[in-house]
Amino acid sequence: MKRLLTRENEVNEYKLSISELKEGLISLAAMLNANNMGNLYIGINDKGESTNRLKLTDGIERDIKRAFKEHFNPYVIPNIKEVTIQSGVAIHVYVSGHDAPYSAYGISKFRVGASNEIMPKNKYKQLVEEEIAEEWEAKPSKYSIKDLNTKTFNSYLKSIIKNKRLNLDNQSPLIVLKKLGLLKGNKLLNAGAAIFVDNTKIKCQVAEFNGTDKTYISHVDEFEGNIIENINNINGYINRHTIGKTIMPNSINEHRTEVSELPQKALREALFNSFVHKNYVWDKTQNQVAIYWDRIEIFNPGTYISNFSINDYERGKGTSVLRNKLIANAFYRSGDIETWASGIKRIYDECKSRNIRVTFDNKNPIGFTVIFWRNNSKLHVLDVNELDNDAKSIIRYISTNGSINKMQAIELLNYSERQVKYLLAKLMKTGYLKITGKTNKLIYVLS
Repeated sequence: MKRLLTRENEVNEYKLSISELKEGLISLAAMLNANNMGNLYIGINDKGESTNRLKLTDGIERDIKRAFKEHFNPYVIPNIKEVTIQSGVAIHVYVSGHDAPYSAYGISKFRVGASNEIMPKNKYKQLVEEEIAEEWEAKPSKYSIKDLNTKTFNSYLKSIIKNKRLNLDNQSPLIVLKKLGLLKGNKLLNAGAAIFVDNTKIKCQVAEFNGTDKTYISHVDEFEGNIIENINNINGYINRHTIGKTIMPNSINEHRTEVSELPQKALREALFNSFVHKNYVWDKTQNQVAIYWDRIEIFNPGTYISNFSINDYERGKGTSVLRNKLIANAFYRSGDIETWASGIKRIYDECKSRNIRVTFDNKNPIGFTVIFWRNNSKLHVLDVNELDNDAKSIIRYISTNGSINKMQAIELLNYSERQVKYLLAKLMKTGYLKITGKTNKLIYVLS
């Protein structure tokens, strides 16, 4: 007997003869539900050994295809071929798909290792909800071209023209939307309405917290509108509520440079992906941004649907798996995202270049979170009840930048020199700050 290289596992099932085709198809459905792909080898025993007795005939191929058409739901097209296994012969049936839950002969199972298990109720519910979510964007909305936010659309059109990812011989909204596949008859599809129409009222929440948890809220806001407006509003909010740096010129011939706390390419990538991968059918939660002293979290409702690990994507090894293909295509055409599963890697690389740690939480049962860790290793977990907002601003500035001098504090708070001196002295007296440096170059750091 000739042995296959591996035993049965989460993506390989072996059957001795065509009489076991039913059980083989049930296994393929289970593998699709768990892994989006699966292999069935017929003419192989459970040890992975070829019996060398079964060859692919026209009759056997017809029987397999008929079984898929009559008993596999939703239908997938099987790739059927005869293969050589270590000089032996077997029939290989390969399937792939992202339309779970799958069933065969009315049975829907879930692959765990080399076994087909009864699918947990919550997993089946999740798969059904994901299927509904994927169908949502392609359904006609109640909106037409006249409902477009003209300013948003024109700005988007400029990006389309600049990035040259869509051939346009006519720049009218009708032609552009048709080429993007966002129009059916005179109605925008849900995807098109979500991107360009204000009345869709897609909501998102933003908040800043005093500390490293949600105990004390410093500021909270909510935005409502189309996707592009929401992204721009959130981007602005984050930049207003974080601390950038001013790099002063070395000579009078150079201009000073403003550097935001987070790399803007990584931030925009994270924001666009949070709306591309959002589950728009769920109305129980919404996109959220939380700014803490030690981190910034960007959350989108919609579970992590890829079978590749975060580490795979960070290394550029994963394959793109999209929940909202039309929305993703629209933002690919404008140059705001890529479609080659490179989003996580680009965020990771941008942050690495700025020495900023970024992590990704894909374990949340209702959504996905990108976490930017702020460079404030000297952060003190303070009793915020002891500090007023001005003191908190000073502490936060030092936490991000490492130190503050008197002139920076005056600019930060827009106070007089006397007021700033009093505040800094108070923070030193209470043990939060200490002073260091030479007489003419004194700076304040966390004690």
